[in-house]
Amino acid sequence: MKLIELIDKNLKNIGCSNVRDINPMKTETEIIHLVLSIWDLTDKYNRHAAVTLTSFLEHTKRPVTIHLLHDDRNYSKDISTGNENILKYKYIADKYGAKVSYHSIYLPDWIYQLKEINTWSPGALLRIYIPEILKDLPKIIYLDCDIVVNTDIQPLWDVKLDEVFLAAVHDSGSKHCSLRRKLLYSKSGICRNTYFCSGILLMNPQKLYENKFTKKTLDYLKNYPNTPYPDQDAINYVMKSAYIPLDEKYNIYSGREDCLNYVDDCIIHYADIFKPWSIYTGEIDNYYWKYLLLTPWGDNREELVIYSRECLPVEICIKNIPKVLVAVQCPAKILYAVSVIGRIIKAQISFYWKYLVK
Repeated sequence: MKLIELIDKNLKNIGCSNVRDINPMKTETEIIHLVLSIWDLTDKYNRHAAVTLTSFLEHTKRPVTIHLLHDDRNYSKDISTGNENILKYKYIADKYGAKVSYHSIYLPDWIYQLKEINTWSPGALLRIYIPEILKDLPKIIYLDCDIVVNTDIQPLWDVKLDEVFLAAVHDSGSKHCSLRRKLLYSKSGICRNTYFCSGILLMNPQKLYENKFTKKTLDYLKNYPNTPYPDQDAINYVMKSAYIPLDEKYNIYSGREDCLNYVDDCIIHYADIFKPWSIYTGEIDNYYWKYLLLTPWGDNREELVIYSRECLPVEICIKNIPKVLVAVQCPAKILYAVSVIGRIIKAQISFYWKYLVK
């Protein structure tokens, strides 16, 4: 029972419980449109999407329409699990007075031949079809499914796009990318100084549709099939520097050493090599578990312990060290890799000493 007590105690510190309070229906007239790329409604990644979704709904008082992008050809693999997940999404929507809309997208066959397609999943590319399927909307928010919203979403929604069709957070890491990326970006015309993260986007689908955004991104991928970050590189190529830079608090990477300084008013992006559901790296991971407990995927604490068990042992950290080393593409990243490993080991030792030894 120690692990159950740990989960309760650890999450209690950030105000989480497994008791649900049904929120009243929203009365505001303006609807916020949130888009998430699920890809496969039958796989385990839906629980992570639910965390992102729930954290978003917890931080807005406006009515929300949720748009879930997926490929319904995946559905036949496990119809019962797919139906169960749809009911869980409905539960979340009903709880917050939101609506859910599903959009099935078939990627062209050649997409599956892209070099990095399996690294990031085909679902990452569904976002480039947003202007095609939501072309009547003047504004949407797109979020990756490894994100936790821990700030009021209204200031982000209020950003005026005007004649600029997209707003995003600058990706400072692009300045220190590998030589391969530098050469590719130089050849393709992607500017590293204005490169932005595609995980959090404020988009104007109407204008992007009129400017053939989807076709242009697909053309880029055809011309540069070896691009390391397919969706992000393609979108940066199309937009160039013509985007509104958002405050960095809307994309705080969990791997930042100072991430806890922002955590009370930011969007946390678990874009590091290690995800909170695969290994425990420190206090920043607690926010993922906090919101998981507010979803139907977190209803059963016994199941939660089984699910979380793999992210607790030190052995998992040691086993994953080769993944970090493989990911190192240039000497500048070696120190980062070492710091990540050190941070994880420190968190694991602290965890065991505090909860399992004492």
